[in-house]
Amino acid sequence: MPCNLAVSITKAAVSEAHLRAILTPEVILPLIEAYLRLPGVLHAERVTLQRQGDAIVVTVGRVTMTIREGRVETQATRGDVRAKELTDGISALVAGIADALFAQQIRAALTPFGTVAAEQVTVDNDGVSQVVTMLTMTLMEGGNAVELKVYVMPGGSVHIFVDGQVSFEQAQAITQAVMAQLQASGIAFREIGTVEQHRDGVSHVHITGGVHVRH
Repeated sequence: MPCNLAVSITKAAVSEAHLRAILTPEVILPLIEAYLRLPGVLHAERVTLQRQGDAIVVTVGRVTMTIREGRVETQATRGDVRAKELTDGISALVAGIADALFAQQIRAALTPFGTVAAEQVTVDNDGVSQVVTMLTMTLMEGGNAVELKVYVMPGGSVHIFVDGQVSFEQAQAITQAVMAQLQASGIAFREIGTVEQHRDGVSHVHITGGVHVRH
């Protein structure tokens, strides 16, 4: 869907608390274990993982990290380069898990409308290259096929595009129905943008590699 042909665009974002709530110990513990087994992550260090209430405590050598609700707190000697390296790695992992789980929530919420395809794409978001989840589905409106694309961005935001042989008013109604369905599924957005007709000057993502064009 070349974005210069999209009929409407809107954006929405959930709160940080929403993302933290889906990062339960049951979900992230096995993923942290798998991450620590990856080649190059550990340097022959002794590792222990344990759950303590709603937190996971990871000790690597002399570095102890506590992961609770998506936040990573580290106990180590000030200026410890290895501690920073481990903390950055675990923090990036946890953030990636939150993004993936949020994308799964959005996809599941859209299934009442029909089959939802998902793929990872690289987008240009205001000059920043990001890998995001693109959800795609085809809807029917007045006998015409309408393409809906939802880009699930890092940090809990979505960009929604509607394209097809429909008016802006029809595209706007489709977008509003999609947002209502997402909210009804339990996704609490802290911010919902206005549904806008696509035109130059509207800030939104562009897929790299020639699929989308920049203005």
